Amino acid sequence: MTDTGFSQKSFNLLEVLRANNTKDWYAAHRATFKDHLLQPFEDMLVVTSERLKTREFAMSGGAQTMFRQNRDARFNKGPDAYHRYVSGMLSPSGTKLASHGVIYARLTITGGFLSMGFHDLSTQQLNKMRDHILQNPDKFKEIIAQLQDAGLGFPEDMDPFDLPSLTLATMPRGYADHKDSDMAPFIRRKSFAIFEAQTKKIWIDNAITDRILEIHAAMDSFLRFGTHALTTGQ
Repeated sequence: MTDTGFSQKSFNLLEVLRANNTKDWYAAHRATFKDHLLQPFEDMLVVTSERLKTREFAMSGGAQTMFRQNRDARFNKGPDAYHRYVSGMLSPSGTKLASHGVIYARLTITGGFLSMGFHDLSTQQLNKMRDHILQNPDKFKEIIAQLQDAGLGFPEDMDPFDLPSLTLATMPRGYADHKDSDMAPFIRRKSFAIFEAQTKKIWIDNAITDRILEIHAAMDSFLRFGTHALTTGQ
C-alpha cells in the first residue's frame, strides 16, 4: 500500500461541504480541500497508473482525468455550487476522452464506489456489444460466471449511488426477437460496467489502489471480450 494522504479529515470536509455548498465557503476552504481531497485523489490516480502500466490493458490518469468540482448549472439542477464528491478516471489514453475499458472512481461521504468497463457507448457501439454477446453466448456466460466468482457484476439500477438506471425497460430496436433469450437482460443494457461500493476505511487505509488492481485483473476476460466487440464488430 502507498500512502496517498486520505484521512478522516477528507470525509469531514465532504460532510461540511454538504451543509455549506456555496462559492463563499469553498473559496475560504479551497486550500484545505485540495490538501485533503483533490491532491490525495490525484496522487491515487498517478500511483495506480504506475502499477497498471505493465499490464496488457494499461490505464493511466492524474490531474487531467479528474472531474471538475464545480457543478455546471446548465446540466445539473439544484442549489449546490459544487459536487458533494471527488471523482476521476483512468483510461487507455490517459485522458477523459474515452469510454472503452475505463476505470471510474468516486469518493463520497460514505466511501463511494469504483466502476470499470465500457461506459457512455453510442447506439452503434452498444449494438456491437449486443451482437457479440448473441454470437458468443457461451463465452459471455463463462465471463459473467468468472466475474460473479470474484464478487463482481453488472447492476440494473444505480439508485444507491444516485445514478440513473443502466438498463432499458424494453428490448432495443432490432433485438425484439431475442426478448425471451437468457441474454435479454444484457441486450437491454445501456452500460457494460461493473460497480462496487467502497468504504471509508479502504481510502483511509490507502488500500484503494490495491482494490482497483484486483478488479482490473478480474475484469481481464471481459475487457478482452468488449474490446474485440468494439474494434471488430464481430
